[in-house]
Amino acid sequence: MLLDLDKDYDIRVSSATCYKARKQAQKMILETLEEHYNLVPSYIAELKSVDMNNFFDLQVERGPNLEAIFKRFYVGFEALRSGFLRGYRLVISLDGCFLKTQIRGQLLSVIGRDENNQMFLIAWAVVEGENQDCWTWFFERLALDLRITDGFGMSVISD
Repeated sequence: MLLDLDKDYDIRVSSATCYKARKQAQKMILETLEEHYNLVPSYIAELKSVDMNNFFDLQVERGPNLEAIFKRFYVGFEALRSGFLRGYRLVISLDGCFLKTQIRGQLLSVIGRDENNQMFLIAWAVVEGENQDCWTWFFERLALDLRITDGFGMSVISD
């Protein structure tokens, strides 16, 4: 990088200056991510204005200054729910993956199969980690969203 600046632009920059610039850029990105997480309630309100049957659940914690700190967010769109319930097979697959942003966390998802044996996204959530508490919370929201009472006859696949 230093050689490229010197060769391409005839600019000499020390390694320390590059590290400081990188740290400042990372701070700007992190603050931007935090601002976006603070906008989640307005995103939910907008999505609810389009279709009141969409199902969302946002959980926040209160920080030391009583500011809202993002914790978990469940997303269940009515179109996905109704499509799954109209032509679903009684098998769903669950998985979680790391979110590799500055804020970190996990993306949990549930996938079904439609009548053409194609994968069909049903719902997803962003949580603070992949642990029993988060999975329990996700299953509770999923059961509410899909109106599952006893789960009889449904198979669940997970790694």
